Amino acid sequence: MKSISSPAGGDNVAARLKARVDTNSTGPVPAQAQATAETATEKPARSRGTEMDRRSWYMPKDSADALAELVEQLYWETRQPKQAILAAVVDEVLARRAQVERRLGKR
Repeated sequence: MKSISSPAGGDNVAARLKARVDTNSTGPVPAQAQATAETATEKPARSRGTEMDRRSWYMPKDSADALAELVEQLYWETRQPKQAILAAVVDEVLARRAQVERRLGKR
């Protein structure tokens, strides 16, 4: 590797840059790079708290449209986050599992 010196002289800029990204390097990590590495592993503020997950299922378009409309209406009525609305909807369905099973003709 070509040795690159800083304009001030003496520093091997290439080695210092390599040390910043080389995970096997035992050399000092500049404070700014270290702070960036620490904050990069933190979750964004909006995702702290309740763990979130994304899932997808195929469903009839009418059902998907009805669910989207319900969530939208409840959002504007309550101004609660849509994930909280969906959690409440799922909680209500789970509380009525026996009715869902009867409707589906439990096997």
